[in-house]
Amino acid sequence: MPHDWPFADPENVATYTLDRILRGDAPILRVRHDCDDGAWQFLDDGDADVASAKIASLGAMVDLDPSLRELADLPEGWAAERDEPDEPWRRSPILEVDEGEDEDFVAGIEEHGWRVVLIPEDEEGPGFAYSVGLFRTFGHPEIILFGLDLELMHGLINNMGEDVRGGAKFAPGGRVDDVLEGYPVEFREVARRHHRDYLGYAEWFYGGADFPAIQCVWPDMEGRFPDEPDAPDALREAQPLLDD
Repeated sequence: MPHDWPFADPENVATYTLDRILRGDAPILRVRHDCDDGAWQFLDDGDADVASAKIASLGAMVDLDPSLRELADLPEGWAAERDEPDEPWRRSPILEVDEGEDEDFVAGIEEHGWRVVLIPEDEEGPGFAYSVGLFRTFGHPEIILFGLDLELMHGLINNMGEDVRGGAKFAPGGRVDDVLEGYPVEFREVARRHHRDYLGYAEWFYGGADFPAIQCVWPDMEGRFPDEPDAPDALREAQPLLDD
């Protein structure tokens, strides 16, 4: 074990993993740093059950996969994942929903057809809003919208949801004039690699990233969209584009 130990936790702290990982039969693809007790979990992409659970020291896990050293600063309450052992780690906050919230959230979708999740602006980026349930209820992609007032985005997504209920279909390509008053909008397909970072509640609801989503993109007052050459930086910063 190198002397430049990067973790705040000692090498002998107990962590949770799986017997197949310790045997070398499966790679570590998911890491959790739990927020309640600071425990580390090292998992693959399969199901984790009690029978396969094992305890191992943090040092042993780093010996097994030295790339874990890159996650030494992963905060409590965050997770990291990758699709293959040679790919970079992707970090995201752990979505924690208690039983009551779980039931209320699902009940809202059952009653109304969808819910709208609002994420305020922070140091990481602009505020955004997205639907959860449009795909389950209507077979329509979920919709995400960035950079406007939260209540306005809430209303716009609800309006689009009502249009979908009435038979409308929003799809990538072209411009639509009746979503944002006075301005056309464009719809872009959201690449699934962005689901975990921006559509966490939807990924939780669907049990993974296997659902479609589209981004509603709006122009500035001059009619310029974020990816146009003369678009101002502020417009680009307000709307990170999630297509490929």
